[in-house]
Amino acid sequence: MKNKKIALIIVALLILITSILIIVRLNNNKAINNIKPTPSVVSEKPFPTLDSSFKVDLVGMNNNKKIKLTMFGIPKSTESIEYSLSYQTKQQGLQGIIGTIELKKNESDFVLERDLGTCSSGTCIYHTVEGNIMVELKLSGKYGESLFSKDYSL
Repeated sequence: MKNKKIALIIVALLILITSILIIVRLNNNKAINNIKPTPSVVSEKPFPTLDSSFKVDLVGMNNNKKIKLTMFGIPKSTESIEYSLSYQTKQQGLQGIIGTIELKKNESDFVLERDLGTCSSGTCIYHTVEGNIMVELKLSGKYGESLFSKDYSL
């Protein structure tokens, strides 16, 4: 009889401990799922800012299914531009576009067009952007690296 009581107490404790562990794990998963990563070309080192001759324009095209990013006044010795565009969507949450542009020697203007969505096998699913699009650019050249960052609305 005494052994049955001890066994019942042990089973009850195991059920209680298991329940507590499940609740703690579910709460941790909810906290992790609420963290939204932001694509970025920003590194830990501070970058010098670009002078006012460098201009960036972002416009929506094709009923905001596509964007056109135009850069004017790119510094002469710039060799490449890393870009990151991030935005919230109604259906898929945070989305982004990243890439690197290799510039020709002394190229001072550049136009980049990208779809806001995913395309596979000739079929595209376009995002519905909510809010602004964050544009982050890291220009690299003989002068080192410079950073540009700005929010744009479509």
